[in-house]
Amino acid sequence: MSNYSFMAFLALFGSLTACNGEKDDTDTGSNASGGTEGGESGEGGDDGGDGGDGISPSIVEADSWCYEHPKSDATYIWVASATVDDPQGLDTLENFFEGVSVSTNDVEIATYSMVCTDGGDCTTSWNQNEDGIACSNAEAYEISISVQDEDGNWSDPVVVTGRVGSDAEG
Repeated sequence: MSNYSFMAFLALFGSLTACNGEKDDTDTGSNASGGTEGGESGEGGDDGGDGGDGISPSIVEADSWCYEHPKSDATYIWVASATVDDPQGLDTLENFFEGVSVSTNDVEIATYSMVCTDGGDCTTSWNQNEDGIACSNAEAYEISISVQDEDGNWSDPVVVTGRVGSDAEG
């Protein structure tokens, strides 16, 4: 139950802070052809595009990391985030959906709901103790991220390797 409360808080917080009250629709669909160059540690490289159908969202960039929460000596938090694009417009992204799965040794061990803003920023977080996904072994986990639009169209999944970050920002 507390996980749902936390996700609801993230959805509310994200919608209040996403664009500081401003909306920029001038660049929607600009990456609809898909693909991205490999990036910094944890980034998934090629996103696989928009599935070639011209209507599904695509992940432009993705990352996942864990960090020690500053208010506790023994609490480690995981974050998965994605920047997305949608040829139908970012305002058509689903705001709350199950879009993250965590695997190790090709075995899925957990799934999590994700929150997206109308600005194309999607995120989720969880405590390492929820499913035993240890920050001390971050590189052993593969995090698959997919996003959905309000019409039920899914992006191709992007898989990133977990990493240890320094704080909530990565």
